[in-house]
This record gives sequence, structure tokens and C-alpha cells, in this order.
Amino acid sequence: MTNREVVITAANTVELVESPLDINLGRSDVLIETEASYISAGTELANYTGLEPQTREPGSWCAYPWRPGYANVGHVLRTGQGVDRVKEEIESSPLESTTRTSSSTSQLRMPRL
Repeated sequence: MTNREVVITAANTVELVESPLDINLGRSDVLIETEASYISAGTELANYTGLEPQTREPGSWCAYPWRPGYANVGHVLRTGQGVDRVKEEIESSPLESTTRTSSSTSQLRMPRL
């Protein structure tokens, strides 16, 4: 399986990067195929346009190349052995374990249901 991920490589420059997806789900993990991803018009737009000065500081949280995104909605592809019920569509957030990027798949650790 291949993962596609949005990467901002420089000011006003975006690439779609493909990489192999290693699917090792833990007992409470869920693999989600992204239907839609949210990129904010605030912080992430400032990083994309280069208005955020830290984009040019190596080692900073938003230095180029930078992977935007922190929320997505998608369809469950697989679940870990400990997940016995889950909604067909899940909205992930940075409050739980996610890739926190705009990518074609996300791995999310489910809270106890």
C-alpha cells in the first residue's frame, strides 16, 4: 500500500510525495483512508506563503520541508485486534495519536470504547 502526503518544500511550493505504507497495527489502532483533510487558513497558510519566519530556520517546528495538516475524515480500512466496534467514518484530531499531516492514510489509536 502506498501513502500520499502533502509536503511544502519552499514558500509557495507544494509536492505530493508517495511512500510505502508500513501497516503494523497495535491492538487499539485503526487505519483510516483519508476522504478529506483540513489545512488551516491561518498558521498553515503563513507557512505555505513563507510569512512565518521560522520556515527558514533549520530545525524549527515548521522548517521546510514541512508536512501540513492536523485533521482528517475518512473510512476505516483495518482495525487492531482490540478494537471491537468503531464508526464507519472517524474524524481525527491532534489530541490522539495520528500522523497529523495531510496524507492519504492515518493511523489512529482508539480510546477505550
